[in-house]
Amino acid sequence: MLSEIQSDTATLAIPHRIGIAYIYTYYGPYSEALELSTAYYGPVIAKSLHDAVQDKRNSNGNKGYLAGHQQDLSHYFRNLYTLYRYIKESRLSNADKKLLARIARSRISNYEQALLMLNTISPLGKAWTDSGLIREFEPISNVPRYFFSFEPDFNPADLFPYVHYEWKDYYPAKQGLVRSFLQTVMSCRRRL
Repeated sequence: MLSEIQSDTATLAIPHRIGIAYIYTYYGPYSEALELSTAYYGPVIAKSLHDAVQDKRNSNGNKGYLAGHQQDLSHYFRNLYTLYRYIKESRLSNADKKLLARIARSRISNYEQALLMLNTISPLGKAWTDSGLIREFEPISNVPRYFFSFEPDFNPADLFPYVHYEWKDYYPAKQGLVRSFLQTVMSCRRRL
């Protein structure tokens, strides 16, 4: 949708483009989405996107198309947020809190962690960062580096530099090591 109104969104930074797209994914083309996106991103951009989503939905003929996912996502994120808040506010030792948070994260798939990341970038998930839950417990640390393909310049580590992503452990510190590894693999494949 954002590509259809690219001239209006070209000045928006990546987090803002993600935020407004997430609002419409969450609410669909309804008044809540328009009001929230207007409040955060201005009336021109909000109205352009709102109209584009409505036009796309109407042209499809499927009433459920682009209808939003609030009914599926709201209780999930409320439960997850409450769990992490409980861990943070408990009287457990810091080590036990970290362990319990890791156990909770192990139950969240990469896709759910990616959705949580997009949620926290948007105004809808602001409480995750404001409360320090993302920084303290890193519930998004298993999102792969190149998981998102919608924006070539989007790097999760740019927006959440304090999160130790699992993928950082897999990549050699120096590009020369990657090149050397790839050359070795290619030469082995040629021999086969």
